[in-house]
Order: sequence, then C-alpha cells, then structure tokens
Amino acid sequence: MLVNVDSVEVYQIKQNYRRMRKELTVKLLKPGFSLNDYFATDESRIFFKLAKSELPHIKLSSKERALADGLLSICVQERNLGRLLPVWLVTHLYFPSHRIKCVLSSGELLAMAPLELVKVVVYLMLRQPLLMLEKDEPDFCFTYYLELVRIFHALAMDEEESNRGRRELLIEYFYEFQNPSKLYFSDNDLLSVMVLRAEILSRRSRDITLRQRFEVSESFGDPASKVRVGIFMPALSERSETFVTLPLFKYFSSPRFSIHVFSELVELSHDDFLAFAPGCSSLTVIPRNLELCRQEIRKANIGIMVFATNLAAVSSPYVLLASRRVAPIQVAETCSPVTTGMQEIDYFLSGTFTEPPEAQKSYTEKLILLEGPAQAYAFLPRKEKNCPDKIFSRDDLKISENAVVFVSGANLNKITPGMRLLWARILAATPNSCLLLYPFNHNWQRDYPVITFMESLRETALQFGFDDSRWKVLKPLASRDDLLSLISLGDIYLDTIEIDPEYYDALNNLGNTYFFLNQLEKAEQVYLDAISLCPEYSLPHYNLGNVYYQNR
Repeated sequence: MLVNVDSVEVYQIKQNYRRMRKELTVKLLKPGFSLNDYFATDESRIFFKLAKSELPHIKLSSKERALADGLLSICVQERNLGRLLPVWLVTHLYFPSHRIKCVLSSGELLAMAPLELVKVVVYLMLRQPLLMLEKDEPDFCFTYYLELVRIFHALAMDEEESNRGRRELLIEYFYEFQNPSKLYFSDNDLLSVMVLRAEILSRRSRDITLRQRFEVSESFGDPASKVRVGIFMPALSERSETFVTLPLFKYFSSPRFSIHVFSELVELSHDDFLAFAPGCSSLTVIPRNLELCRQEIRKANIGIMVFATNLAAVSSPYVLLASRRVAPIQVAETCSPVTTGMQEIDYFLSGTFTEPPEAQKSYTEKLILLEGPAQAYAFLPRKEKNCPDKIFSRDDLKISENAVVFVSGANLNKITPGMRLLWARILAATPNSCLLLYPFNHNWQRDYPVITFMESLRETALQFGFDDSRWKVLKPLASRDDLLSLISLGDIYLDTIEIDPEYYDALNNLGNTYFFLNQLEKAEQVYLDAISLCPEYSLPHYNLGNVYYQNR
C-alpha cells in the first residue's frame, strides 16, 4: 500500500544497478574496445537498460562521485572523438543528459559520430530526466532541449546530397526518441520548441510519402448540408483522454453536425458508448496500419477532424496521421497540453478559465475558447456494482484520527522541485499533519523513479526539520473507486499550482475556485486584486459581476 524504499529488495536493486554500471564502465573504457561492435549486439541492451533507469539520478557514493567527476573533466577537455566518445557515453550512466557538458557541441557530435553509434548518441541527447531535483532544473532542461532541437532542425533541413544517409538516420531517431513532455512544467513558452519539433517530424512524413491535399467540397459551407465531424480517439476506454473529451460532444450536438468517432481499441459496452457519445452517427474501428487508417478515414469524407489524443509528446503514429491531413480542417484539443506546432493542425480548443488574454501568441493554431476550464472531466455513468477493491482507513496508513491530512493526486511529473519545497513548508507550519500522495498513476507511464523520488522527499523533510513519515506515498491504485475511498481520508486537497501574486490570470482562476466553493467574499477580493494588476483583462471584471449578482 505505502511505498517503502528501505526494504531489502530495493537495496539489492540499487546495489545490482551500481555493480552493473561499474562493470560496464570498465568494459567500455578499456583501450581498444570496439563501441561499434558492442552496440551492434544484444549485449548493448544492458547499457540502454541502465541509461533508461533512475540510476543516473540516484545519489552517488564518495567513490562513485570521484570517478564521475573525472569523467566530466575528460568530457570538457578531450577533443579527439575516438577518445572522447566512450567517456561521453559512460558519463550518461552517472548523470542526467542535460547536466553533462562537452567540449564538442551536440551538433559536432551528431555530425561526427560513426553511423553505427548515431542511435545511442541521439537517444542520450534526447533523454529527458526522470525526476527534476533542483529548483532551476525545469528552466535548465528547457534551455538544453531548445538548443538541441534547433541543432536537429538544422541537420534535418540540410539538403546536401552527401549528408543524406546521416540526415535520414537523425530524423528517424529523433522521431523515435523525442518527447518534450517534461518541458510542460517549466515557466517557458514552448512555442519555439514545438514548431521546430513539428517541422522535423513533418520532414520524416514527407520523406515517407507525399502529404495529402484536399479539394474542399462546395457543400462544406452550405448551411443546408451537415458538416461531418470526426473525433479521433486511439482508445475508447475509461481513461483520462476519454473523460476530457466527453464534454466536446455537447458542442457538436447540433443539426448542423453529424458526429463520427474513430478508434483503434473499443473497450466500452454499447450502452456505455451511447452514454459517452450522445448523437454519434457512427463508430469506426480503424486498423493499426497507418496508411490503411488514413484511407479508412478519408473514405468517411470528414469535414472537421478533432484529434482527442496528445499530439505534443512522443512521436505516436497519430502525429504522422495528422501530418498527412485526413480532413480539410484539423483540430487539437486539451489532450495536447500545449500547441502542437503543426502546420496541419488548424484550430486548438481550450477554455476561458485556462487561457490568459494573450494566449494566442503561444499557439500556431487558431485558438478557440469554450466557456469554462479547458480540462473539465465528464465521467461515464456510475454502475452500482462498482466498488473499491480497498476501503482505506487512517489506521491503514498510520495516520492518527486527529491529524490534519493534506491530499494531492498530482502525477510525479507535476511535482517539481519548487512544489516539493512549497508542500514541505506547509507541513512544517502545520503541526500534526501529513501529506497523502499517489503520484505513480499508470495513465502517464509504467515505470517511475520511485527510489529517487522517495529519497528527495526524505532530504526535503530533513531540510525543514520534520519526520519523513509525514509523507504518505502510495503505490498505484487499482480503480477510480479506490481513489475516491482514499481521498475521503483527507481534509484539504493541494493542487500543483504555484500562485504568483503578480500573475493576474492565476489570480482570476483562484477567484473562480473560491466562487465555485461559494466563498464569495474571498472570490471578490481576489478578482479585485487581478483587476488592479491588469485593468484591461476582461475576465475578472466579468467574474466579479457574477459575484455581485449572487450577492444581490
């Protein structure tokens, strides 16, 4: 139930990883060792296993630190590629990629590395940290990743015929390994990163097949003709992307539209599907083959295609599908947390409670704001037979009955260093309190840096002078019913929003929270604060009017 990293099993895992790293370090740095031969065999899976693990984030022993510092020193001094490359590769087993400096630039390494090693070099460069430990790390990662994507973009757009083989490899491995999702949690505008990313991925699509062009039907704008709206969902099941897409159906429930759903995997019953998609005209189960999928959708003569999946993270086949344009008008929505940067996506659906007045400048798509928050979940109807697998009690979690229990369901990726410090200040200032976390939900990923995360909580508790047992971290929960049972133990829910007292849009959203909690006096004061900071921002004026209307 509760995560325990002090077990013998966890200790053995850490020791085994350290032993494997030490042995691999000796092997790869041995004079005359052939990196080309090693990475051409299955034995290289050990290197990738360690590089993908949380090992580069686990605190180094004093002996390991001395060795790792020596490796870093060589990386910033050695210009001979043959001597540098093995050291550079091994160093990535000790540190996250963005913390490794090198005398050769990333562009030089990509241009000079043997073709047999391009894959591992690209992987290590694009590898995102599993957990950010320092407060400056989100911004540091953004700067690192932006510069890296600029380099890949320049190489991908190089038309020199003699570089064609290397260029195609770089584009292919960029497609395989890129994932900017860790950048969502920095304060930086991701527009530049996403535009460059989209152009690189579009180049791969162009190299595979010519992208499709559309002749828009003359009846498309005819008020007498129904517009065929497609909603593309990779899986129709009880998952976050389903719940956040449900509200869209009411906006298309109009005689003007007919709704057509496309999905690879349908796990809902017929009744659940009807509840999910009122007014839906058809459900098409599409093949997994990308070209067959495109042909199936094209046959449906869709006028507007809404992509209800994240197009702004890993290079899923759906990104390529969108880049080949399956409808005259293509739309992204808030399953993509940021702009897709794609020329082939024409509109982006978001919410009035989510976007600041100047939000359009952060999108390549034309931004359409629906009333309310961008991610308003609508769950499927409850079934009587649904019940939690586990009824939680405070005794189960070693929490006293008179304790103040804070709860947060934030995924681990959202728990930034700054957020951990903020939560620690709350616990330190609230005697007899604890914070209940369930950050390892499987809708984001399957493997998490559990050891590193728990060690960071322990160090933070020590820094603020309280016992680390006040962090109550749970293993993944089996169902939403289990989650509801767990949350019922809490007194106060903590969200992962750091309110900047000078950020008027955040204040407006905070006012909305107070308004919906019927705490109208607090809502009024916060709206007035937002107006004082930015008088031309219309939303807090409108919302303040709602407060006065309620108080009339």
